[in-house]
Amino acid sequence: MDYIKDIHPSGDLPYPNLIRALASDDQQGYLMEPQLAAGEMAANGLQRTKEDQALEDEVVQHYETFGSLSHVFQKERLGHGVHEWVFFRRNRGTFEHGLGREDEDTYECAKYNILRHAQEYDNNNPNYGVAEPGLVKDMDQTMLNLANYPFLSGAVMSAPLMPRRVPFTKSQSEKVAAVEGQFTIPRHSQPSALTWVFGTPELCLKLMTEIGYRWGDLSNLSRTCQTVMFAINQLAAHVDLTSSNFMNLNLSDRMINEKIARKKANGIRDPKIPAPGSTAFTIVSSVRGSYTGAPAGEDAPNKHGYPAAPKGAYYRPAYEHRVIDTWKLISSIAVRGTHMKILHLHSVPNLDVSVLEMCLDRLPNLEVLGIHNCELLHFGTAIPVMDAIIAHNEKPGNNFLRADFSPYYYYGIQRQSDGRTGEYGVIASDQGTIETRRAVAAVLCTLIPLAICHGIDWFSPGTGMRMFLDRLPWELGSVRYIIEAIYHIYDFMHCRHRLVGGKAMLAKLSHEDLDKWYRAMRHTLNNDLVLAVHGKAMDRKTLDAMMTSRGKFTLVTCEFCHVDLPAYFFTQQSMNRQANQRKCTGCQLRTYLNTQVDNFHQEKKEVIRQLFNDSQITSIDSFLNGKRVATDAEINNPNFPFWDFAVTNRDDFRMVGDLYAPSVVLDGRPGPLVLSEYKEIWLWKEKLFCAMIYARHNIDLGFQRAQETIAHRRQQVEQLDSDYFDGLNTPHETIENRNRRDEFIRDIDQELARCGQGQMGGRYGATAAANWDTSISRYRQLAQALAGVPQNNGPYPVWDNAKIGFL
Repeated sequence: MDYIKDIHPSGDLPYPNLIRALASDDQQGYLMEPQLAAGEMAANGLQRTKEDQALEDEVVQHYETFGSLSHVFQKERLGHGVHEWVFFRRNRGTFEHGLGREDEDTYECAKYNILRHAQEYDNNNPNYGVAEPGLVKDMDQTMLNLANYPFLSGAVMSAPLMPRRVPFTKSQSEKVAAVEGQFTIPRHSQPSALTWVFGTPELCLKLMTEIGYRWGDLSNLSRTCQTVMFAINQLAAHVDLTSSNFMNLNLSDRMINEKIARKKANGIRDPKIPAPGSTAFTIVSSVRGSYTGAPAGEDAPNKHGYPAAPKGAYYRPAYEHRVIDTWKLISSIAVRGTHMKILHLHSVPNLDVSVLEMCLDRLPNLEVLGIHNCELLHFGTAIPVMDAIIAHNEKPGNNFLRADFSPYYYYGIQRQSDGRTGEYGVIASDQGTIETRRAVAAVLCTLIPLAICHGIDWFSPGTGMRMFLDRLPWELGSVRYIIEAIYHIYDFMHCRHRLVGGKAMLAKLSHEDLDKWYRAMRHTLNNDLVLAVHGKAMDRKTLDAMMTSRGKFTLVTCEFCHVDLPAYFFTQQSMNRQANQRKCTGCQLRTYLNTQVDNFHQEKKEVIRQLFNDSQITSIDSFLNGKRVATDAEINNPNFPFWDFAVTNRDDFRMVGDLYAPSVVLDGRPGPLVLSEYKEIWLWKEKLFCAMIYARHNIDLGFQRAQETIAHRRQQVEQLDSDYFDGLNTPHETIENRNRRDEFIRDIDQELARCGQGQMGGRYGATAAANWDTSISRYRQLAQALAGVPQNNGPYPVWDNAKIGFL
């Protein structure tokens, strides 16, 4: 959203604000109800009915904090009678949850700038108000060039909160005008109070503990000026996962002294092994090195100004080396965990819920935790992550942990030629089975009540989870109201709406009245939830069909998450099952995410199992200090690297080996008659070795095998097409030819998805998930229609088509 305000200081958009336009020109296209009194009619003929007005008056009289009931609006259709809609309530009561923004409409419409999700074969000009806006230029072209990010030269940031270079000094400015990848000289001096606060480590750390658990606010603060940016960077101990530089955090002071002693014994006079600095504020993330571009330079952009595919690259470690980083991270927390107060984990590989739980057990003094964009912690893990944080906070002796969580965000494939089907955010590929808007909202119906009950703020603006939700392609302007609707349901179910007059009034009221009001209020709140996810007004009959059974308000219970939800959040196939087998779309999404194959997801989960799936491993201590006795079969196996795992090293065993000379086997290994203490091996070494072998074979080399499979399948497809167009002898051969071709295409799509080079599609082109490509295209069409760009010259008038008749 910053880009819009940078080029438009007034806060205006480069295209029409559809929320404002729809509120006046096409109310049915937006979710918020028109401001009409009962019986009042708008200029376009839309009228609010007086239905249930008496019931609403009773509810408002006895529950002043609740707001109105759902209102029905109607409009006469020429030749088709009266059409009725239900809108999202405008009067939702007096409870405020801090979920909105001052510039809500502008913020929401700014998401639909096509430059944020640029297309390779589309005009990316955000001026939607004209038919032929021309190519992008100036600042727009600069923004379009960022489509290749992070494959860009001159980037000033190399990691979260980490500038690529130290501040530019005045002495440097006298020699060179600018240095690539470095901030320029600050144009303005900062107030002395600000400089003093951020220049004092203790005060800066205190400030970080207050704001550090809100990733959006922290990152925005760091961008206010260079003084703040460099002060935060200097305060934090930044672990680099790219180069596996843990700054010796994984070494205890005793281990450092032992290393120094060994180097001195080997003749090194002044060995230097730097001791780690303060770990009160620790950030763990990958750090990008310099971008290595092509010697001949990058290719020219295409005819739409979209940048050519980058020729350069960044260094990326093999995945088997990522396994070593996981061991180092675990060791660092085991050694330094008691000193950590703020810990941020950004894009950390091999971090799932089980590893997170083990880490939290060794962080009793942690006050702030940020987990952001870690690949194995997708949105389907949000509830387990919340449970882990709650369990940590409830453990005696632990500080209350203020945690922030941003699930992994799935970008669309950058190049359409490589199989792009869209950018969905919450899933990598759309296989036509998950309606993501409904599914995410269904998960939130479990997640939000958990957060409220345990005092965890994940959903106000500025938190990582809210940033993630804001990035998803919802219907226009609906995300805030979805969250708010769930908050209101929680308030109602926990009796926050007090009866006016209290117990005295309760004694005067009949059970029938109370039950009638209860059903009406609960019906209204669930109407709001469905309408917010739907994103616009809904036909009254359609809404009633989802909310009622035999004329009574009815919710459906999901047998997996045990949440009562409207039928809107269940597929028809699920509703057709027996009641004890119904599964909401939220649980279907969680299952889908846990079983996906994109980006070697299953193989990466198996790496974690190879590391920690052992009955002896229940904590970090049992992982790092656990031992087992190697079997005689393992010791006699020359392929089993016994001495690499052994607790007793080879030289120490050789000193006592003469006593067991007849029993020594292979390369001096202890034989059957040797005491078991000499056969012990370290669990962590064995597990680390096995996980590295698995990662190399199934991920690093698996990528190469997948590429070979793709090439082979493409050759087979070409041969099948050649046979088909040459003509086949029988209809049976033709059908068999086409079926095999479909299977091979499916195999190619799956292998491309596993390699992160493509996306899987649904059978026969089926789609279900919301994606940014379609959402932005629809926004642009509506904006152009409202601006009068398309002309309707047809011979027949279309009902209610003053400005958007093509819909």
